[in-house]
Amino acid sequence: MSPRRALPRFLADQTGAAAVEFALVSLVFLSLMVGTVDVTRLLWEVNSIKGGTRAAARYAVVNPPAAQALTDFDGVSLGYGGGQAIPASVIGTYICTSTGCTCSGGTSCGANTLDSTTFDAIVAIMQGYYSGVDPTSIVVQYSPVGLGISGNPFGPDVDPLVTVRLCQASDGAACTPMQFAPGVLQAFGIAPFNMPPVASSLSGEDLS
Repeated sequence: MSPRRALPRFLADQTGAAAVEFALVSLVFLSLMVGTVDVTRLLWEVNSIKGGTRAAARYAVVNPPAAQALTDFDGVSLGYGGGQAIPASVIGTYICTSTGCTCSGGTSCGANTLDSTTFDAIVAIMQGYYSGVDPTSIVVQYSPVGLGISGNPFGPDVDPLVTVRLCQASDGAACTPMQFAPGVLQAFGIAPFNMPPVASSLSGEDLS
């Protein structure tokens, strides 16, 4: 058969077309499937971390503050009589990470000493929900909101808003963002990326 006659016959031949079409469609299907697995895993990890921050915040509001200065805060020594409310403007905002605490604002920022017992317990709680949590990604913040009674015999004289977050620190506090490493999607050029910050806040009215 001459090449001139063979070429039209070759172009008109549809033998194996279904196999080629299936191969093309299967690539798209497999890409969607493996992408769904990675996205589902990301959502599971974020949800686990959210549960950890909520549990850690509940622990933080009924135990000694991670910022030792708040435990030692004495409104009476600052001139506020027993039973008198302490204005929020007096108390600084404390941010504690695994490396220590910082204080900003207010007129009575105390020593930036980290209560490692409280902080380590918060780390353990969060790792119980998601073992991949790195202590350097955890931030515990105590923000004054105008609650607190001078001369409180049962706990600190200040009742701040307690926020446990992963990882969005401020005021110069060190914070290492957690990363999510895709599985098979890395073969498609999707590199590991920082996970979104997650936080839970509760009023510290039961600080011990």
